[in-house]
Amino acid sequence: KIRLPERCAEVFENLRGLANLFVYAARIQGLGDEEKTQVLGTLATYLQEVVDGTFYDRRYDLSPQLQKMKELYCSEHGEESWKALMDRWRRGTRVEEIQGAGLRDQAIDVRSFFQTKMNDGHFPKEKMPLLCSVLSGQQVSAEVKRIIENKREGNREALFDAVCANLVLQGRPTPQLIQDALDLAPADWELHNDLQGLLQQFKASSGDFSGYTVENTDNHWDLFLCGTEVVGSCQRVDGDPQLNKNLLGYVVDGKVRMIAVKERSGKIAARSIIKLLWDAEQKKPVLFMERVYSNNTKLNGAVEQMAKKEAERLGIDLVTDETAQGRKFQSYVNRSGFEYEDGGGAIQAMGEGLRLRGEH
Repeated sequence: KIRLPERCAEVFENLRGLANLFVYAARIQGLGDEEKTQVLGTLATYLQEVVDGTFYDRRYDLSPQLQKMKELYCSEHGEESWKALMDRWRRGTRVEEIQGAGLRDQAIDVRSFFQTKMNDGHFPKEKMPLLCSVLSGQQVSAEVKRIIENKREGNREALFDAVCANLVLQGRPTPQLIQDALDLAPADWELHNDLQGLLQQFKASSGDFSGYTVENTDNHWDLFLCGTEVVGSCQRVDGDPQLNKNLLGYVVDGKVRMIAVKERSGKIAARSIIKLLWDAEQKKPVLFMERVYSNNTKLNGAVEQMAKKEAERLGIDLVTDETAQGRKFQSYVNRSGFEYEDGGGAIQAMGEGLRLRGEH
């Protein structure tokens, strides 16, 4: 149960998709007692702080990451410099119209798609031997072809494995081939949701982006819906509770903000979680950008372009898991006690509670 604070309806009733709040609370019931109590406690605190008007101050003032970074930063650069950085970080940037340069055609790489989902633990590798073999570069095309051609003789699980492996072998498959895989995907696998998102991206090959905006936001409701309004995210409110128990870590901790492309309605069309992390080797903060999730890959460039502008505005380096070049960036557990890190390879988890990519 959630004990809703007084005036909660007054504050929340005009937010889009309010039912998502209760969907999330219901999904969290699937956790063990200790984790369920912790997550629902964070949810109740979040709601109360929004109603009280204290949410944004507490989000930043009580962030373990920012508290630790202040200590480290001030010893190197002084307190006034830290205050200036925090003022820029909290302020974000104004909403801007998407510029044409931010929109670009970006082919969907199916091999990369399945490789990422394997790394993220979105399907049991032991049940997908052909797919894993293809991803590792082994020659199994003959076996894949045999199983698909004799699908009536094989079991559903083996056929699903072969169809997914064939998607990779095809390179740029058709929506129908993706639909074939989706029809076979076990409904309780996270990969089922991932394939739905992949199919939606293939169908959204064109679109009218007039009126779309891009912003650096810490809006609590945008962060709460950051995995629900875009395709392919395990942080959606109706997802596996062992994964989306980490969602509130985005919402309540001030080290996290989001670059979001938003439709005219305010719905998120593309986004990337950005985090203020610490480079212990160079003794300075960095802006860490996690992967982009989008309903249309043409929007990815707008997200990346805005992230670059924000790093310049903050006066710090923009880094990703791909551009880290062996550097590690320190990330302390946040107020919620749980956090999901997409940039697992470059993140050095400081303390218990962080869930790096593939360590769900």
